[in-house]
Amino acid sequence: MGGLEAFLEILGLVFAGYTLRKVGIFSEGTSSHLNAYVVYLAMPALVFTAMLRVPIQGLLQHLKLVVISMSLSAMCTLIGFAVARKMARDRRDAMAVALTSGLGNTGFLGYPVCLSTFGEPGLEAAVFYDFGTTLSVIVAYLMLSSRRENPLKMSLRFPPAHAAVAGICWGALGLHLPDTIRSTLQLLGRSVVPVIMVSLGASLRWDLPRSVISVIPTVWIVKLCASPIVAAIIAPSGLDGEVAVLEAAMPPALMNLVLAELLGLRPHVTAALVFSTTVISLATVPTVIYLVSGGGGA
Repeated sequence: MGGLEAFLEILGLVFAGYTLRKVGIFSEGTSSHLNAYVVYLAMPALVFTAMLRVPIQGLLQHLKLVVISMSLSAMCTLIGFAVARKMARDRRDAMAVALTSGLGNTGFLGYPVCLSTFGEPGLEAAVFYDFGTTLSVIVAYLMLSSRRENPLKMSLRFPPAHAAVAGICWGALGLHLPDTIRSTLQLLGRSVVPVIMVSLGASLRWDLPRSVISVIPTVWIVKLCASPIVAAIIAPSGLDGEVAVLEAAMPPALMNLVLAELLGLRPHVTAALVFSTTVISLATVPTVIYLVSGGGGA
């Protein structure tokens, strides 16, 4: 699957979710139920199997990518919040802008884009950059939820965090995972992205207040422009650096919608931020590809 096909799949499933809600097949609470399935079943399965595939030797080799990924996520999250806090009337909307500015779609979109641009070596590097994004999602949830309740109590409500620890320990110990269990977990994991895309569509609203509409361009600028520029400055030379720049240019992660639900934000605002930025990225990502692949110097 190429990068363009991945973008079109997202838009198609988002439209399907939106249509099902508009015609009355999905109710107002359907998105919450879909997000709960992702958090408590599909996402833990995906994270556990992903952690099993992360070789310790490869992790050490590409450690800079993990650090850059997490650093950029933190930096863009803070920038997004600082800008949106001055413009948004509701603090929840500022938090939504912060999350979507920092957490990118470095897996479902990042993998095929890096594969088509750099080949198999680029895909390998993208896996480790995405590993940093996965850790950033977990850290973001634990840090933000701790402001509301006891961190340990809140962590129990986020099984992906425990799945990550279990997967790393299982792989490090070299334990065998029966094929039936592995295939079942992989099947569940593959459902994460399509279910979130449908949920995002079911959450979309076009009647957003002006205060929300005014902060949407913040995500476009921070996530699609500032993020790859900063990555180009701090990333090492060579393939890892080029992959870091391209991954930094990805639109917001679909997982932001689930985080919005868990953190008590307004999911329809997050849905609008993710969807609009993904559409805009259809123009910005090819531009970054052109630049990192040497077109800018031709």
